[in-house]
Amino acid sequence: MKLAMVSKGKGGGPVVVVATEHGLLNLAELARRGDTALPAGLSSDDPDPVAIAADAAFIAAAGRLAASLDPASARDLVLRPEDGYVFRLPVRRPGKIIAMGRNYSAHAAERGRAVPEEAMYFAKATSSLIAYGEAVLLPEGIGRVDPEGELVVAIGRAARRVPAERAMEHVAGYSIMNDVSARDIQWSDVARAWPWFRGKALDTFGPLGPYLVTADEVKDPHALRLTLAVNGEVRQDATTGDMVYKIPEIIAAVSNLMTLEPGDLIATGTPEGVAPVYPGDAVRITIEGLGALENPVRRDPSDEPARFTRSKQN
Repeated sequence: MKLAMVSKGKGGGPVVVVATEHGLLNLAELARRGDTALPAGLSSDDPDPVAIAADAAFIAAAGRLAASLDPASARDLVLRPEDGYVFRLPVRRPGKIIAMGRNYSAHAAERGRAVPEEAMYFAKATSSLIAYGEAVLLPEGIGRVDPEGELVVAIGRAARRVPAERAMEHVAGYSIMNDVSARDIQWSDVARAWPWFRGKALDTFGPLGPYLVTADEVKDPHALRLTLAVNGEVRQDATTGDMVYKIPEIIAAVSNLMTLEPGDLIATGTPEGVAPVYPGDAVRITIEGLGALENPVRRDPSDEPARFTRSKQN
């Protein structure tokens, strides 16, 4: 099931929808029509798609209801963009975003780097997240900025020191992320043996969505075609099967050091074909079965230029 959150305009309240052949259906109204009890994640004023996705019984029941609808009976459940509905993030703000580095060998090679001997990961700021259609904003003086298409794993059940053979039991679903990277900042920090955080954590540098696709709908997350196009020109075209470290290994490695909690996100790395973007560009990332994430790139309208260098007093 493809879950999403929408609202009527930016200020409207969040509504969980399910993407079907009829359009985006109001999931709560669909469940009520079928006399299906709403899970806690859907009945509150602050809906939680990850909690909904982790409720296998509800997802199965809602899926049957959606499949039983004909166009006439679905009409009053559809929330349409032309009526002012826009996508919001398909998850609540997660407790943490873990991102994999150099997890596609061809990407590591194009950056002149070796594949790490064990899973290599870093943190991305939750405040970097933006929804489908929102703009990636480039501050004045930022230098080179690269988009990176990535498959994202959403954790549905707490995971602490989970062995790889049980790791997939903790996955609620999958989404698409653009791991936007301020490359000049990243390279400068690497040269100083600093972590990657600054160049990955800027505001708007984490487009996510539009859907959270439940785990039951993705038969093999390592057999999905991933493409990234800028202004219609394809730059990245690979399969998630090219990952060096697969999702069970990643979850096992990360959960060995920290507890992964429901709603946490893991971005699994990007393939080769990385190149810069500029204001006026449009980025579209497509992952087979998960939909497409589209975001424009614009100059940051802030009057105050960002500062990216160290203070000389330090």
